[in-house]
Amino acid sequence: MANIDQRIDELLKWIKNTQDEKILPSTHSFISPKIVVKDMKNFGRGIRAASSIKKTEMLLRIPHSFLLNFNTVVRHISRHNESIKLQETYYTSIYVPYGEVPETQYTKIYSKLTMEEMLGLSSFQLLSLYICFEKQRGTSSFWKPFIDMLPETSDFDLAPLVWKVLEVDHHELLLKLLPNSTKKHMDKIYDRFQTDYNVVKNLLATKLQEISDDEKPNDFTDAVNSLVPIDLYLWSWMCINSRCLYMEIPQSKSAADNFTMAPYVDFLNHSCDDQCGLKIDGTGFQVYTTCSYNTDEQLFLSYGPHSNEFLLCEYGFTLPENKWNDLD
Repeated sequence: MANIDQRIDELLKWIKNTQDEKILPSTHSFISPKIVVKDMKNFGRGIRAASSIKKTEMLLRIPHSFLLNFNTVVRHISRHNESIKLQETYYTSIYVPYGEVPETQYTKIYSKLTMEEMLGLSSFQLLSLYICFEKQRGTSSFWKPFIDMLPETSDFDLAPLVWKVLEVDHHELLLKLLPNSTKKHMDKIYDRFQTDYNVVKNLLATKLQEISDDEKPNDFTDAVNSLVPIDLYLWSWMCINSRCLYMEIPQSKSAADNFTMAPYVDFLNHSCDDQCGLKIDGTGFQVYTTCSYNTDEQLFLSYGPHSNEFLLCEYGFTLPENKWNDLD
């Protein structure tokens, strides 16, 4: 994989790309020249001010076509299945490149997915499956520049869920050392993860049966595990859980479905105090400052009023000073 600077350059080119576009949705893209992505001690990647920034300045605007959520995933999968007819503007307004795509085991499954099946999945289930597949599609994926900038599994080494699922060295001891409330929180997350993984695997087994054209039921356990190995699925699931941002989804079945992933925006690290604001309108996902910044200062976005217990279990990090420690 290319180094961090090359991958950031590719991400920027991708977000601003207008090649083959008819409506040119990405002409609405904006990334302030006053910000840069840097690796920072104790924070990993983050956004730093390249020059002084005033309060209420716009930092980012990412068009809807470059947001990864239930709508954009359905839109992209539909190109592989002619039986899916999308009429709602929240689908049809999404730009999808219609070049020739090599057929793979992943696109074959896309071609078998019905609208009813996709609507039957939660946002988490659909996106986690899709990211697993698009990661493995490599250069054939429209989303490659974004996927290449997602965290590595090692970035979640502090998350108790990762200890348990991957059975890391001394994981049983590590889990026993957790406070009871933290362990209960982790158990709830583990149940969510297992539920999502099982739903995805069952759906894939059904699709593989259809592709096989064999009337006799087959055991596709090995094939399913090959398509979505548990370590890959865990990586995808944790990327979503730690990077998703609130956004209303028209087809949502619950509040938990209302989220999107937003390239570049997800470089903003968490602080207890909100230093950036978010706005979503017809042009896309916008980020603006709620305070001023001096040159070289790191920019932050509050992920919510969360204790260190919540941050550890959900995101895999804690804050040295956290005013919300008694909240959750």
